Amino acid sequence: MGNSISVIIAAYNCEKTIIKCINSTINQPLVDTIYVVNDFSTDRTLEVINKEFGVEKKVVVLSNKKNMGPSYSRNRALEMCNTEWVTILDSDDFLIENRFETLLSYAADYDIIADDQFRITDSNSTYLTKMLNVVESQVVDLNYFLYSNITKKNESRKELGFVKPLLKLSFINQHNLAYKEKMRLGEDFEFYARLLSYGARFILVQACGYVAVVRDDSLSAKHSVEDLRLLRDCNLNLIKDFNYDTNAEKLFYKLYYSINKKVKWIEFYTFVKKKHFINSVIVLFSRVDVFIFIVKNLSEQLKFRFFDEK
Repeated sequence: MGNSISVIIAAYNCEKTIIKCINSTINQPLVDTIYVVNDFSTDRTLEVINKEFGVEKKVVVLSNKKNMGPSYSRNRALEMCNTEWVTILDSDDFLIENRFETLLSYAADYDIIADDQFRITDSNSTYLTKMLNVVESQVVDLNYFLYSNITKKNESRKELGFVKPLLKLSFINQHNLAYKEKMRLGEDFEFYARLLSYGARFILVQACGYVAVVRDDSLSAKHSVEDLRLLRDCNLNLIKDFNYDTNAEKLFYKLYYSINKKVKWIEFYTFVKKKHFINSVIVLFSRVDVFIFIVKNLSEQLKFRFFDEK
């Protein structure tokens, strides 16, 4: 179908943002179908979608019988796509006109075509910033991708795991790929890493029109310790599934241990609250980096409480 595009939107409790989100895709001329998967929302999300887009030919509405998470919802739509390209749009984000025309100028040579993200906040909805500040197009290999996802000290988050690129559907189908359905955090990172591991050609270009709305109460900001464990462990699973060079393997382990510290902090804090002190001590001394991380967090909390009381 030429350079036609399917857009996949997993929608959960987004009644306030979903109209703008879907409308931003409808008038994009290269968009063939918009799959909106209502993930058992408990607000008026499904009602709003049906009311506003019930007769819109481009919009296909699917509904999960229980809350399954974004990965399951995306996979459900992926199975229905028959365009050359697919892309993900989060339900509280939106697109600027003509984004895809620019991205598809790279279509002949790449399987993943990503652009830098514009970002806005709830409190300042007119001022656009950029997540990565991309100046020139950059070919992304696996090592570059992994390194970008390692949080740097005193730097804002600039991980390539957050981008929402165009993905070549034939490449996805050739390798029988899907999002890991248990993952509700970092599922994009895992999916892109797996695509790159199979040899996908990835290019990152300047911002073309994806606008991410940064919210303190977003779903990605509300993750459980189990979500973190799955994100941590996906790095080891990828190492098991592929034969990586030494540099890539080191980066996967670095990502694993950076997330492991956060997991161990939550485990430690939970054990302390439950007065399971032996377990908390075991966690505290499980690794040197874990010990340092927990002690640092404890000292920061004590300082905050001390000065807050003052």
